[in-house]
Amino acid sequence: MKILIVLIFATFNLQAAVLSKISGNVLVNSLKAKGKVELSLGDTVTAKGKNSYAIIDFGEETKSIITNGSIKIEKSSNKGHELNLIKGLLSTSMKQAKNKKLQIKTKNAVLGVRGTKFLTMYGEDDTYLCVCEGTVEIKNRVSSTLVNRDEDIHVTGENQKTLVVTKANDQMWDMSVEQFKLMGLKVKPKNN
Repeated sequence: MKILIVLIFATFNLQAAVLSKISGNVLVNSLKAKGKVELSLGDTVTAKGKNSYAIIDFGEETKSIITNGSIKIEKSSNKGHELNLIKGLLSTSMKQAKNKKLQIKTKNAVLGVRGTKFLTMYGEDDTYLCVCEGTVEIKNRVSSTLVNRDEDIHVTGENQKTLVVTKANDQMWDMSVEQFKLMGLKVKPKNN
């Protein structure tokens, strides 16, 4: 009887996130998304086209926006979330919380997050990260490093030996700020 109750509870508790805003051509698992859509583990969200995006609300003050790309929800629990950025542009805001983390994977890198605002982009075997607030750890199979506010990095391949952090360029910073505006969030001005 206890197993049946647990299974029934688990069945009603599969929601991992909600698409809270959609613009343009947005698909969930290859089906056209309309209105607010509840997302479950394993769901893939795709925003197709230059002006298409979807805001994904994970609750507890964690939001992402996918633009011109695809993301898959790999894991989601009260301890955090794991996302697979298949391609495109993903901006994320996560308030720092004890024992809660966010992990974003691309084909050649893994980002570890515990409270920050950042933009990441993946395409053609290049993972780009720009940090607007806080710190993000990025690693590949060979190395890892921390990227802080006003910094960015490119990871170009799984076996890149040296991960080089640079000062974020103005164009990418402005793109990040615009993404956060779409989510209704502000970013402190860039330090020059």
